[in-house]
Amino acid sequence: MYMVMEGADTKPYGNIPISGPRTSLLHGIPSSRAIGYGDLVLMDYGCQYHGYLSDMTRTVVVGRATKKQREVYGLEQRMVEAVEAFLKDGVSAAEAYEESRRILEGTEYLPWHYTGIGHGVGMFVHETPFMSPLSKDIVRAGNVMTVEPGIYIPGWGGIRIEDQLLITETGNENLISATKELIEI
Repeated sequence: MYMVMEGADTKPYGNIPISGPRTSLLHGIPSSRAIGYGDLVLMDYGCQYHGYLSDMTRTVVVGRATKKQREVYGLEQRMVEAVEAFLKDGVSAAEAYEESRRILEGTEYLPWHYTGIGHGVGMFVHETPFMSPLSKDIVRAGNVMTVEPGIYIPGWGGIRIEDQLLITETGNENLISATKELIEI
């Protein structure tokens, strides 16, 4: 409702708040399970403005983060930073995927790196270009794209940070101002 009060036309799709082990589900749905101390809480949301959509995700920890939560969160931050530093006009979407994958090479978390690490956003929430290892797409100036590599560990949880960028000739502009630092609430 806040987004509509601030000028959005409507929310674009069912916003996703999930917690605990359900955060390991890429597009999980909320359950009746109460949020507990130590839980990861993943919030994926956006809105619509004049027909155009937004999409962002942040993951927080209820209480104090564990050593493993801090480690996985730090790797997630590094993946997002690597992809965002790489993206500009003319780059390969598959090579952007490789930028995120490199961060997890040599760690125990590589098997839980999801292959879809971002997509275009416009009149639909999922548009080309799609960033994945098999993508043939080329990123172009003017594209609005998400960057959302994630680490999803079954039974433990998942961490995703998702930004939305405007691609320019020389780089990109991040349209999301929310912090990417680990928040403990």
